[in-house]
Amino acid sequence: MFSRQPSPVPNLSLPALVLQEAKVNVGSGETSGFFGDWFGQSSSQDSVSVLNGVNLTVPTGAWYMLVGPSGCGKSTLLSVLNNLTPLSGGQALKFGVPVDCWCRKWECCPGTRTGTVFQTPALFDQLTALENICMGFECREKRCLHEKHQKALLVMEELGIAKFAHRYPPELSGGQQQRVSIARALVGDPDLLLMDEPLSALDEANAQKVNQILLERQQAGTTILMASHRLDGCLEACTARVDMKEGVVTAIQACNHLPSATENQDAVALNPSMARNESVWN
Repeated sequence: MFSRQPSPVPNLSLPALVLQEAKVNVGSGETSGFFGDWFGQSSSQDSVSVLNGVNLTVPTGAWYMLVGPSGCGKSTLLSVLNNLTPLSGGQALKFGVPVDCWCRKWECCPGTRTGTVFQTPALFDQLTALENICMGFECREKRCLHEKHQKALLVMEELGIAKFAHRYPPELSGGQQQRVSIARALVGDPDLLLMDEPLSALDEANAQKVNQILLERQQAGTTILMASHRLDGCLEACTARVDMKEGVVTAIQACNHLPSATENQDAVALNPSMARNESVWN
């Protein structure tokens, strides 16, 4: 007689994120959503490898930056961790639990709350900026609507968008929409932030403001995994830089050992044979 295996539960003593030999293959009939932008509708029946055995551990409380050329797999990696793209092989764990077994009820438990910023703002046009941000509160959040609005307005003030609270997304610029998206991710005080190009539409002043807010969150214990082509200000703040190329992690280096951000603007992949910094890997 078979015994039922207990369901996995989050273990906060484990690293926030672990990927082991993570692979994603996409067939010609699957090139939609995240993949359609990159590969289009190919007539070939062969699958395309997007992640080719990614190994990465993000310690709880760290801020890791994913850098690399377009199409190297950064967005797909984040999509896997958000359980939006299934793995073809290997595994991805969030607080010790496979991401495809992740239970939504854990999103409102202290220690495992997750905030996400997508590559595009992904806002609801029929909702105001304030209402969109309040979507970042989990449905089980024990706050009345007034309290949610007050908390959302505080985050909007921090990001310089409080005056747009009652505007609708089509009435906002691209940078304003992106800050609304960031506010939505931050408003629920997440323990883990998964961020895909959150600075792409921001001017230098607002990018610096967001970097400072993220640094304060990270110093308070939030784990951050962020993909970005813009390294200005990020490398001085984050814990480590993760270089990706052709679907694999080629190097991980502690940021306090890196040259200045201006010397790394092209996000050139580091030599994979470079010695690992033990404070990053352990």
